[in-house]
This record gives sequence, C-alpha cells and structure tokens, in this order.
Amino acid sequence: MVEMVLVIEDEPNVATVLTQLMEWLGYAVTVVGSAADALAIVGTTRLRLILLDLVLPDSDGLILLAQLRTLTPAPIVVCSARSYQVDRVLALKLGADDFVAKPFDLDELDARITAVLRRSQSRQSDQPSSPNALQVGELVVAPSRGTATIARQPLQLTPTQYRLLTYLASHAGVVLSRRALAQALWGYADSGTDHMIDVHVARIRRKIRESGGEQIIVTVHGAGYVLSADGADVTPPGCLVAGD
Repeated sequence: MVEMVLVIEDEPNVATVLTQLMEWLGYAVTVVGSAADALAIVGTTRLRLILLDLVLPDSDGLILLAQLRTLTPAPIVVCSARSYQVDRVLALKLGADDFVAKPFDLDELDARITAVLRRSQSRQSDQPSSPNALQVGELVVAPSRGTATIARQPLQLTPTQYRLLTYLASHAGVVLSRRALAQALWGYADSGTDHMIDVHVARIRRKIRESGGEQIIVTVHGAGYVLSADGADVTPPGCLVAGD
C-alpha cells in the first residue's frame, strides 16, 4: 500500500511543487489549504509525513503544529516563508522534525525530507517489533495494535498519553525523570515540559482509576516516575534512575 503524505499549503504553485516531489519519492499526496481541513484529514488518515506551511487562512501554523503533534506520530517538516529565528525555535519545540525556509532549493528539501523519513524509520525500528504485549501487573500495552488495557478494560488514551504509557511500560522498573520522558515524547525538554509530563501522567492515572485498575504509575519524589506493579508511591528498591 502506498503511504500518504499530507501537504498543508494554501499557495497552489508551492503545493504543486511539493506534490510532485513527494510523488517522485513514491508517496501518495493529499493537499489541503486550511487548518480545519488538515485536522479532519489527520483524524481519519494514517500518514507517513506532513509538510506544513505556517501561514494559513484560518489559523496560525504554530498553533496547528501543536495540535497535529498531539494527534499523530507522523514526522512534520515545516516549509514556510516565516523564517525568523523565533519561528524556527518555536516550531522545533512544538514538535516539528525540521524547518525549511521558503524559497527552498528542491535538492536541499529532498535531502532534508529524506533525512527526516530515515530518522523516523529508525525510531520505529527501535520500538518493540514483536507482537507480544508489554505487561506490567494488570496493565497490558500492545504496541503492534495500538491498544492498552487495565484490569482487562480498554484505556481510551490520546496519542501522546499512549506514547507516554508505552514508553513507561517498555522501561518498567526504571525510574524515568521528567526530562527523559519529555525527550522521548517530543525530542526536547525545558522548564515547561516538566509540567506537561505531570499533566499527562495525572490524566492517565485518572483513566486508569475510572477503568477500575490499580494505580501502577509510581511517583518517585525528586526523581520522576516509574511503572511498577506494586503501585506504591515510594522509591522501589533497586530501581535505576534514568534521565537526570
């Protein structure tokens, strides 16, 4: 099956160039010219890559970027005439995998997109490839199916929550700092990501509680979090602290 690339670009000439490049690389392409249309596509389509312009008629591209990052793990390359340093930094912090300024050189864009796709493929191959599920106590996470259950009840998680829980499950027994978790989820960590991690953990815990499961995400005060079947809010003996 041909993989899909989403081009979010309201300039027809630029959209045509990007479409021709991605089709030459062997991908099917869908083009949309607004944030609303982009969000509708992302909610229903499995994507290999997103090419995003920051200047759109109905939304700031950086706001859309943050929304897209919570909805899909697909790599995102920003292609924009807004090439101020602050835009580049914010785009990368919000989850963009690369930033290419317009007007762009096609050979450079080709090289950058190829590099992003290669890194993405490498990250996917580093994930557990076995169909066997990750199990910690009554939690079962099946990365190959994209599902998670607690006490045999399905957990309805957002993409970010699912990625966070999967990462914790794949490192069960290891105390992971907020910085390490942020790096794993978004590729960066700063003073704001600690709070974001705490918020996501709190929401996962609430969903576990609502599903009738035992609380297995353990807070290790001053260090971070660990997934432990014991569920006690203390430092588990012998745990390794990672990411400090």
